[in-house]
Amino acid sequence: MANKQSHGSPGISQSQCWSYMVVVYAFVIISISCGTIYSSPITMVIFEKQLNSSYTVMEQSWLGATMMSSMSMSSIIAIPLIRMIGCRGSLIIGGFIAALGPSMSVFCTGLTAICLTMGLLTGLGVGLSFIPALLSVELHFPREGNTLATTIALSGIGIGVATFPAGLNWLLSNIDHMYSLLVLSGALAMISLLGLLMTAPKPLENTRLSIEIFREEALAKPAFLAVCLANFIWAFGSSIMYIHIPVFTRQSGYSTEEAAIMLSCIGGLSLFSRGIFRTLHLGEASTMDTVTSVLFGLFLTAIFTGLFQDISIKYTGLLAYSMLFGFYCGFWSNFINQVNRETIGQDLATSGSGFAMLATSFGSMSGPPIAGFLYGETESYKNVFYLAGGCMMFCSLLLLGVKLGSLPSARLRKEIVKNIRVKQTKDKVKEAVSKRLRILNPTSGDADGQGDSGNPQESSLLTNV
Repeated sequence: MANKQSHGSPGISQSQCWSYMVVVYAFVIISISCGTIYSSPITMVIFEKQLNSSYTVMEQSWLGATMMSSMSMSSIIAIPLIRMIGCRGSLIIGGFIAALGPSMSVFCTGLTAICLTMGLLTGLGVGLSFIPALLSVELHFPREGNTLATTIALSGIGIGVATFPAGLNWLLSNIDHMYSLLVLSGALAMISLLGLLMTAPKPLENTRLSIEIFREEALAKPAFLAVCLANFIWAFGSSIMYIHIPVFTRQSGYSTEEAAIMLSCIGGLSLFSRGIFRTLHLGEASTMDTVTSVLFGLFLTAIFTGLFQDISIKYTGLLAYSMLFGFYCGFWSNFINQVNRETIGQDLATSGSGFAMLATSFGSMSGPPIAGFLYGETESYKNVFYLAGGCMMFCSLLLLGVKLGSLPSARLRKEIVKNIRVKQTKDKVKEAVSKRLRILNPTSGDADGQGDSGNPQESSLLTNV
């Protein structure tokens, strides 16, 4: 096989095989991480059985809010940690911390202790694992195949959210609550095990990240401030949906298994939607048209917000509601990336990503408890989901305004690029025509003493070109 590859026949080298394995490892790590975080409503049922008590809607929301918020916050810590010990070390430490959460929560006797162990520790460890897993893929695919490899790794988000709630519910139904938490702890410990297997390519083994994620120059751009605000509002509204859709399902008299199916629908449709929009708008130079942005950014949110009171009466209506929200989640992840690319540029979005992560963390922490408080005051989930849907409509409208506001400059940039490409094409065609005519009539230009341009046939051809 080595001889065949040396003679130029197709084959996959050992380093390429290892790069593909890194993509698989990152996919599994991201699936475990996001599946654990977004399954918090089902995890809360485990703790209710463990403590033999029931909690109010507001109290139930604190666990999920803590997990989501600490995951976003610890992603900021992951960057300097990777600089110091690399991606492998960050994954090992992150997996170890994440696994401590469920194992220590076995001994908890109150909600505060649960939020500090399962919420804070698990969210912190997962956040420290997510960034290095994704970065490892980008290091192995720096150019060709980067977009596809990253897309495969990120598809673990939808797979994790689609499978983990059902898996936790199965554990809860078939084994003791304590062993369910220990199994979850073992799954999180796999992050450390996979981290041991993930290394950077040899030329990049000793490199350290030089990314600055808190550059003040980013805050001087109104478009960037609008993106940060949209991140906060999105996290506020979407965290309400993720936490309170399963809680509302159980409040309506349905089982924990049926509540877990709601989360699985959100994850499955999010994966499907993310794949569609990622395929349609693939590449660094791609843009998302205004019609698509309006249709899915505003109309879709208006539909599942306005119809909540009518479709939430039956279980099938709740399933449809969850599917619409999941589809919107997949659209949003692509939409905000496209807006970043079209308006503020990828470099500025990266250099100010720390501010965006902070906004996401604050939104995730405040949304579910405020929604729980609103439910406690009104004894109705109608206003809770109207609030969540309204937030997502507003953040879509905000990003749409940023996108439309940048259209003149974006069009100007496209026009300049187009003119440059047309000129380059014309020059290449002119050169090809000139060479062809010199081959056909090599003495005509020199005989006149005019060179190439003295040939009237060539001049007419070049003018037509």
